[in-house]
Amino acid sequence: ALTIGLSHWLERTGLGQPRIGVSELGCGLLRQGDYRYQGKVLPRPAHCQPRGAAWEANILTQDPDVAVVSFGPWEVCDRRFVDGGSWMHLGDPAVDDAVRAELLEAVDLLAARGALVVWLTHPAIDVRDPETGAAPVKAYPESDVARMIRFNELVRELEVLRPGKVVVLDVATYLRDSSGGELDPLFRPDGTHLDAEGSLRLANDLVGPEVIRLYERERGRAAASGSPED
Repeated sequence: ALTIGLSHWLERTGLGQPRIGVSELGCGLLRQGDYRYQGKVLPRPAHCQPRGAAWEANILTQDPDVAVVSFGPWEVCDRRFVDGGSWMHLGDPAVDDAVRAELLEAVDLLAARGALVVWLTHPAIDVRDPETGAAPVKAYPESDVARMIRFNELVRELEVLRPGKVVVLDVATYLRDSSGGELDPLFRPDGTHLDAEGSLRLANDLVGPEVIRLYERERGRAAASGSPED
């Protein structure tokens, strides 16, 4: 949903030209095993494209200067890597390692032709009934704030592990410190997804200006260091 707001902001300000990215409903970062969402055990959706082929094709055709990336809601679900295996979640070393590997692979793929990757931290989620929007009597495990905190810690590692290729934009802290808090219904009325108004607001107030600032900063650093990519 942020794509709507960011594209509108770029067109309105004239500070950048939006490109067509890759966005697949229900397709998280982790590709291994099954996950458990709202108490249901689910495989990775069949419509999710092989990331390498889909992203590489998109980069070749769009040739972006900046790739803005956001994941999070599916990564905080319980995860089982083999049939009959134990259920685990972020904070367990096996899940942390799997997520870290996927993060690094994604950055390497997106940055391969010189694009700066701007990875957004994700605010906590509050998973509700998809039909009524009502909160469950007992919160679902994927709503545990500690899981999203851990995911964002792994995201922040990227700047150290892939210096010069990726910068982190801390959307989670921005929303947490805002007047409405991390679960402000003005941004995410269903507790997870930005609606159109929230997308426009977040792009205007934070993401648009910060993406431009970070890109110009990193381009300046590359020029100062004599990077051949500049």
